[in-house]
Amino acid sequence: MKVECFHCGTVVEISGSGARNSTACPICGTELSPFVETAQNVNLEQGRFGRFELLELIGQGHFGRVWKARDVTLDRLVALKIPRTVAEDAATYQAFRREARAAAALQHPHIIRILDVAEHNGIPFIASEYVKGESLARRMSQSRYSLLDAVKLCRELASALHYAHERGVVHRDLKPGNILIDGAGQPHILDFGLARRAQDESVVLKDGAIQGTPAYMAPEQARGEVSRIDRRTDVYALGVVLYELLTGVRPFDPNSPAFFQQLLLERPAPPSTWNPNIPRAVEEICLKALEKLPDDRFPTAGAMAAALALCTSDAPTTFIAELTVSTKPPAKARSGFWITIAALLLLTAATGAARFFLPPLTGGVDPSAFSAVAQAALPAKVNIVLATDPPGARIVLYPLDFELGTPRLAEAVRPEERTPLELELTPGDYLVVAALDDGRFHEVFRRVPRSPTTLDTPYDHKRWRLLVGNKLRLAAIKIPDKTVAEGMARLEGSPRFVMGDKPEPSVGAHDVFVPPFLLDTHEVTYSQFRAAFFNQRPISNRGSPPPASEDLPVAGIAIDDAIAHAERVGKRLPTEVEYEFAATLGGTRRFPWGDDPTVITEWSFTKAGDPAFDRLPVEPPVYGLFSNVAEWTSTRFAPYPPQLELVPSLPLPSEGDYWGAFAVRGGDSQVVRGKPPTDFHERRFGPRLRNAVNPIGGDVHFVGFRCARSVKPRLSAADFETVLPINK
Repeated sequence: MKVECFHCGTVVEISGSGARNSTACPICGTELSPFVETAQNVNLEQGRFGRFELLELIGQGHFGRVWKARDVTLDRLVALKIPRTVAEDAATYQAFRREARAAAALQHPHIIRILDVAEHNGIPFIASEYVKGESLARRMSQSRYSLLDAVKLCRELASALHYAHERGVVHRDLKPGNILIDGAGQPHILDFGLARRAQDESVVLKDGAIQGTPAYMAPEQARGEVSRIDRRTDVYALGVVLYELLTGVRPFDPNSPAFFQQLLLERPAPPSTWNPNIPRAVEEICLKALEKLPDDRFPTAGAMAAALALCTSDAPTTFIAELTVSTKPPAKARSGFWITIAALLLLTAATGAARFFLPPLTGGVDPSAFSAVAQAALPAKVNIVLATDPPGARIVLYPLDFELGTPRLAEAVRPEERTPLELELTPGDYLVVAALDDGRFHEVFRRVPRSPTTLDTPYDHKRWRLLVGNKLRLAAIKIPDKTVAEGMARLEGSPRFVMGDKPEPSVGAHDVFVPPFLLDTHEVTYSQFRAAFFNQRPISNRGSPPPASEDLPVAGIAIDDAIAHAERVGKRLPTEVEYEFAATLGGTRRFPWGDDPTVITEWSFTKAGDPAFDRLPVEPPVYGLFSNVAEWTSTRFAPYPPQLELVPSLPLPSEGDYWGAFAVRGGDSQVVRGKPPTDFHERRFGPRLRNAVNPIGGDVHFVGFRCARSVKPRLSAADFETVLPINK
């Protein structure tokens, strides 16, 4: 049968009907079971339970269901927790009462208060304050938190946990499903269903296993080491929550067969692997909370809260001072970072100078320069090993601008040696051009990480291995044969292409030099993608229903899948300039087919190469540049130069807006979300229309891609598209 998770809304298939045939929600980890409604199991009166009027079923935990109810005696709304069934043994009642005893004494603004614990007709219940809101799990499934908001949220959660820990209560099952977000965005920890007092050595077991949610479980919980479960276990769980808020993924996939091995033995990938905008200081805090050994984590949740507070500009000095009492450098610090953090915490407590040492966490700040602390811990250079297949290639590495993602041409690294080679590079993302003497070449992305943790991802542009001697081996570059360009359309470029639209400031016109390039004639299809990846669908698309036809364009994928496919077939993604140049035939027309906007009467999602009217008259013809799915480009979304000139103070996109987003072309925002437009009010802009889409999440049901390729390897600055001075 199918049930909907009360915490995050995910529909989950559950087999069987017995009490023991439960499963965990794959999104938030909430335990779900095929029980019928509580009202039927415990024989509740119609709409009433003692002095409580039952209004709405609002959630569920392991031991019971939660109702929104009205206490008719005191005339107030409460959250009423009632067990699913009347247990024959006393274990369930003991666990139920344990939760109440543990939480009843806690009075904190970020912890749900227990108001009453009693029984009615032999059925125990817990009445707690009712806070209108939604679980963090549901909130995260619908939208992404900005970096600043993620840090602030975890700071408040850490302070609440510290308060509970100081009173001898350990939660032991902290997860997004147990965190309620109210209308003001403030968090409230609930469901101390697994909580126990620190001095209570009794073990809460289920069928002989330690309870907890695997995705947020600390290694000592997974090993069943009850004596080692303490406040630092909650610190680990909060580290998982912070990791998920920062990256959109968990440190380890609980659905993987290797999950418990990874949990116990492997270090998680640095959060910057998934989101390069994460500041070094925040990444270090997150990774410290996720250390395998409790002794290597923050000694208290208060210490973690204090470290997070240093990363925000609104942390009250008294808040930091109160939480730094027990902060000290860990015995096994990985670097000087935590020694510096501890010194700053102590100095802050004494002087109230937190905002002086660490700038606020806002968009537009390079993570590598996020703070003096982060800068001190960041290696200036990393030793890397890079190879090509075949070997003997010349290499040019262009560092990518942190904010715009464009190559910093003046800072190109040009090793004298041929591949394979070793060299020192500054951490960051690079465009790597590899060229052989016989004319074969490839252009790919590679990441030089800030943390030398071995990472095995499916994406070559984000893969590296830690070698002996602290060297990092990046994924080898496979240089394709010259036949790779067969069947692609050649566009000759222009010495001065007018990009944008003069009458419309949002797509303000500016001149760009466009070198010649090659472009695929249609979007990449499912069959083409499978052929390149051993009959596998895109990783970010595997949770979707199978396509109706293998000839349909691949859609609903993250940009990493698009970049990986392009590299695998010897190509790259087109830039935003190249896409607009092609779709307007070098600016000679408004649409690929001409200047008539009425040609497109409806927008449909169909096989690649359709509709026939969307045809660019080149040889071979190019189809679908302003119809069918929208398409990724390799360009970061940022204001056009005319916008920056008109408003010099105009900021670059912040993390709360389009920070880190990529430009998507070939359709409007409705197309991106898989909703064919009906009014076409934006079609007057045609393919000049821009969309900003988050590369690692968001509603991208109908975003696909096609591949491009340079005519020759871009070994010098003259080979790149360039914004030209404005003619006065």
